[in-house]
Amino acid sequence: MVVERLVDEVMNGGRPAAAGEIIENEPLRQRIAAFRSAFTDLHVTIERAVVDGPLVAVHLIAQGIHTGAVQGGDPTGRRWSSSGTAIFEVRDGRIVDFWMTWNMLDILEQLGLVRRTAGVSA
Repeated sequence: MVVERLVDEVMNGGRPAAAGEIIENEPLRQRIAAFRSAFTDLHVTIERAVVDGPLVAVHLIAQGIHTGAVQGGDPTGRRWSSSGTAIFEVRDGRIVDFWMTWNMLDILEQLGLVRRTAGVSA
């Protein structure tokens, strides 16, 4: 499945050049490249996957060490782990569109880049 290749070869860095082969959507290529530059040891695991025609929905668990700029924050060297959900539209073996969310508040808190105010919930 092309989404498994995306995770194994592109997101996890097994063969980053595969991005050009399997991702037709330029914003997705840019988003993954930025995430990989911020977390060079990024490791993503697909926990669940559901396929409905051209759509592939996945629940992901990711972790890494903050080694590059993210959301305007300088590298902290801290490790993080969080979940995300994505839906990919696949046509002719290539990802043509995507909808992706990560729990960025959780990630930024783990990196020490934001702090919740006591008594306030997100």
